Amino acid sequence: MDDSAKRPKLRLMGAARVIACASLLVSIAACSPQPPKAAPSYPLIDTAIYDDRARALIRERGIELLSHGSQPAWWTSLAELSGNVAMIPASGAAGDLQVALALANRNAKAAATELLGTEPLSIDLVHSACRRTDAGLIEAMVLARALGPARAQVQAVPMPASDQAMSASSGRVGSAGGAVESSPSAPSDGVERPTWWFDVPKIGDTSIEVCVMADGPSLREARNAALAKGAAALSAAAGKGVSAGETQRVATARLPDGSYRAFVLMSVSRR
Repeated sequence: MDDSAKRPKLRLMGAARVIACASLLVSIAACSPQPPKAAPSYPLIDTAIYDDRARALIRERGIELLSHGSQPAWWTSLAELSGNVAMIPASGAAGDLQVALALANRNAKAAATELLGTEPLSIDLVHSACRRTDAGLIEAMVLARALGPARAQVQAVPMPASDQAMSASSGRVGSAGGAVESSPSAPSDGVERPTWWFDVPKIGDTSIEVCVMADGPSLREARNAALAKGAAALSAAAGKGVSAGETQRVATARLPDGSYRAFVLMSVSRR
């Protein structure tokens, strides 16, 4: 057989070998274990533990999903009041996300009512998040903004006459720009202080400012105790009885034992 006759046969044999090798590679690839897929991101995993109704609610309201034991960056242990606006962190836990959110909203409204001294005119959710608890419930966490009735940005706090006399006799007098004995330090129980807190009373030419804290079995009692303590601190700083102090800021936090701590910033005019 001449070379011209052999060439077509060689080409056919070469093509057959290529096809055979390709088939072998396909078979090997099919039998080989597939590489592990990348784990889905946490939100996908977390969403899977909620039912369809909860997932729809999460999407509709833009609720932040949290891993077990974590908390959102915006969360704080303090509820704060400035003027007639209260910022309230609250939470609620239930087997259903919608019920948990309703509980958190109810708790936020109750705390706002205590701080404002009346039911809020409006309450809006600034942030919301949810996570699973150790008991398998869904915990909803919210940060609410409550608006109270339009009023002066400060609240006058009368001081009982007996407390005025006691404070005036035992208080240390501070000159303008000076300072008096600082307020007691907060116990190390994990409760944060508000950002506006200061230990040493500020005595200026026209006003005196003090920060005080007090505990109580309820939010209302803790706040009232702090206001009374603040009025006494103003009298001590002024060196005389103060008929009323003005409440500039209030913050409250729940302690581990279930009681409350209230922080207040109060001032009085020196004129």
